[in-house]
Amino acid sequence: MAAPPELAPCVSSLWWSANAGGPADADEHVLPTGQMHLVLRLSGPPVQLWPGTDGAAPQTLHGPLLGGARSSYYRKRASTTGTAMGALLGPGAAMALFGVDAGELAHGHTPLADLWGPDAQRLQEQILAARGPCAQLAVLTAFLSRRLAHTRPPPEPVRQALAMLRQGQSVAQAVGRSGCSHRALLAQFRQATGLTPKALTQVWRMQHTLEALRSDAATSLAELAHDCGFSDQAHLTRAFHAYAGVTPQHYRRLAPRHGNHIVLAGAAGQISSIRRDTAALSCALPATTGASHGS
Repeated sequence: MAAPPELAPCVSSLWWSANAGGPADADEHVLPTGQMHLVLRLSGPPVQLWPGTDGAAPQTLHGPLLGGARSSYYRKRASTTGTAMGALLGPGAAMALFGVDAGELAHGHTPLADLWGPDAQRLQEQILAARGPCAQLAVLTAFLSRRLAHTRPPPEPVRQALAMLRQGQSVAQAVGRSGCSHRALLAQFRQATGLTPKALTQVWRMQHTLEALRSDAATSLAELAHDCGFSDQAHLTRAFHAYAGVTPQHYRRLAPRHGNHIVLAGAAGQISSIRRDTAALSCALPATTGASHGS
C-alpha cells in the first residue's frame, strides 16, 4: 500500500504479508527494485540469505533488518511459515532515517539494531503488541514519521537527475544540467540512492522488462528485447540472468505472482512456487504531526 504523504519522499510504500506455506528447502531469488527495504519479521524462523554469487557463505539474520539498494539478485531460504512487514525506502531515506550514506548500506543487509540501537527492539515490541495488520502498520508509520521530522530531501542536483533519468535522458545530460562535475554528481547520487545513475537506470530497465514478461506472454523475446532497449535477444538473456539468476524464458514460464520473488525448489533445482497470502489492505492510517521535509 502507498505510504502516507507525511512519509514522502523517503518512504514509497508499506507492506504486510503472511506466508501460507510451500515446499520445504526452497530457495528464493529476490530481485532489485532500486530501493532499500526495511523488513520486520513478526513470526517464523530467522532469515538465511546468500549474495548472488555462487559459493558465498550464508548469512543468518535475526530481528529487524535493512536491505540496501542493489543491482543484482540475492538468494534466501524461503520460509514456509511466518509473517513480516516493512517499507520500501526511496532516495534520501538512508541519511534521513539512519544518518548513514546509502552507499555504505548498498549490496548488503544490516541489522536495524546496528543503525537504531535499542529503538529497533522497541519498535519490534510495539508492533507485536498491536492487534492486526492495520494497527501494526500504524505503529510503523508513526515511528518513521517521528524519525523523518525536520529532515531534508536529497540535494537538488540528485532530484533533478532522478527526474531526467526517469524521462529517458542520459547520465551525461543529467550531469550537464546539474551544474556539478561528473564525479561530484555521482558521489551525491550514490550517497542518496546507494547506486550510480547507470546502475539505477539498469535496474529500472530490468523492472520494466519483468513487467513486460508478466503482462504479455504472446510477444517473442526478440521483440521484447527491442521494446525494452536491448540490442538483441542474446543481450536481454545475458543481462536478465545477471540481474535475476534465471533466464527470461524460465521467468516467463514461472509467471511469479510477486514479480520480484522467484522461488526455486532446493533439492531438484527446478523452478517452483510458494503461495504467499499478502494482505490486500486498505488501512486508514492516522495522520501524524510534526513530520516535515523542508527544501
